[in-house]
Amino acid sequence: MDTMRGLVDSLRSSAERSTHGISGHQDEDDSGVHEVAVTVCHVNLVETKQKLKYFYDEMSKKPIPGFPNTYSIQHCATQERRAIKVLSKKRVPADFFWAEVKAYHELYHPNVLHLYETLEDKDHWYLVKDRVDLPNLYQAIPKLFSNPHEFDETQVAVVMRTLLKTLAYCHDKDVVHSNLTYENVLLDPAKKRLRTLQIVGFGYARLDREYRNYHHRSTRSSIGLGGDDDDSDDNDTSSSFRSSTSSASSSSSSSSSRHGVDKDDWFAAPETRMGDLSYFGKAGDLWSVGILCYQLLTRRHPFEDPNVWPINFRNDEWKQDHFDTAPFLKPLSSDARDFMKQLLEYDYEQRPTAQQALAHAYLTKADRVGKQFNTQQLMGALDNLETFHANNKLAKAARMYIVSNLLGSQDRSNLDAIFRYIDRNKNNVITREELLKAFSDTHNSAGKCIKTEAMLQKTFDRLDVKKTGVIEYSEFLAAAADDSVVLTRENLWATFDAFDKSQTGRITVDDLKKVFNHGRKQKVFHKRDAKRLMAQFDKNGDGELNFDEFCEIMGCD
Repeated sequence: MDTMRGLVDSLRSSAERSTHGISGHQDEDDSGVHEVAVTVCHVNLVETKQKLKYFYDEMSKKPIPGFPNTYSIQHCATQERRAIKVLSKKRVPADFFWAEVKAYHELYHPNVLHLYETLEDKDHWYLVKDRVDLPNLYQAIPKLFSNPHEFDETQVAVVMRTLLKTLAYCHDKDVVHSNLTYENVLLDPAKKRLRTLQIVGFGYARLDREYRNYHHRSTRSSIGLGGDDDDSDDNDTSSSFRSSTSSASSSSSSSSSRHGVDKDDWFAAPETRMGDLSYFGKAGDLWSVGILCYQLLTRRHPFEDPNVWPINFRNDEWKQDHFDTAPFLKPLSSDARDFMKQLLEYDYEQRPTAQQALAHAYLTKADRVGKQFNTQQLMGALDNLETFHANNKLAKAARMYIVSNLLGSQDRSNLDAIFRYIDRNKNNVITREELLKAFSDTHNSAGKCIKTEAMLQKTFDRLDVKKTGVIEYSEFLAAAADDSVVLTRENLWATFDAFDKSQTGRITVDDLKKVFNHGRKQKVFHKRDAKRLMAQFDKNGDGELNFDEFCEIMGCD
């Protein structure tokens, strides 16, 4: 019990230490003076519920069916609807709340539900997210494909590839979803693209490193695989993950409970269900993807069959026979069957990783990425990348806030597609080589003058705000979005209001401190830093920034 309590405490303290708002690193300005370079993160942690009334139209609040304690609400600045989840502090343990917040803090990806705000009052926590009142995967497919035969193996492969690329990103950030079902995959039919699906339901998400060592021995024993001292051959079959290609449709699982497993747990891996200590490992997410693939391809869940038990998948001979002879599996390609068989590996240590699964022939043969943007949009985004300059910390922070919280869904969708196009190796970041190739290919086709490698290197260094050696999605959005979309008067007003923490109609030195230290126990932006920043832009010398001065900082009249 003490060990578990210590684990929970470490989760919460970890979340509190790096909760949303700001990340900082040491940088050196042109004068040679070391300053704290601060970047506003994609999630805005708000101190009080009063902010909710200020930024959201509470009269528009409506319950969302199927999502308990979750409401649809309209954001005043963008007029777009978002979802607000209300959690009672009496019913929800603080460690679970902070674990979910921590998971969202690690993630910023076009296929992951975006968390905008985290608020709290005396009795409740509030999570403001992207809208969740969308069809789940199985509900959306019939709306996208009027003829069920159009949703074939290739289309299922698109879904699988998108899910696995997103999971690979999450797992690279050490986040384990732990509750991946068809209900937690949403798809907006209006976008008409399977690749725009979103993974939601991170309420059970955990950081893998917090649990890995603690659960390893007890978990392997509880599912009959032996502990660390087991003498069985430990060959890494996941490293030799093999091949596949397939056909599909959709359906939901039966409402009954079988083998002592409720239908809500039908997507959970064997090691997750066994014992009192659940194993929240990355491999469990891969089992869930295997179940999803099985259902999409066969229109049935494997455990609907009274002769199929989860323990059956431990027997390689039985599993091979099942995938070769089951009448509803025989019509599928050998690649598709092999893909499912590899993911539905009973021993979690032998399952492929998300990155290894992406190399399977079933997915590589079907990977024909179509553009969701025109050449003019691509050229515009590249021109914006090339000319992007945010010469001061406040302008960087404000622009990051706008693209993360205020950018319209259509504008974001176009940029998402361009980001995927430039990201050739699909690892969810843009490398120097990928950016160079995008400029080279596009300028060649348009007959434009090719930039020298040195010029493009300067562009890359300028875009790599966090100095990680790659351009992350949030950095790309901030630079590629057109000023005419980002720097609207409405967006500037909304950002000015957000930075005006004291709600005085002015941004003060204390407001700047709060903006750049938001949600952090250890302050990285001190009063002297705030005063120095204020002195750069306070034209009338009153020690505050009014809206006109703020607009001038952003390069607007």
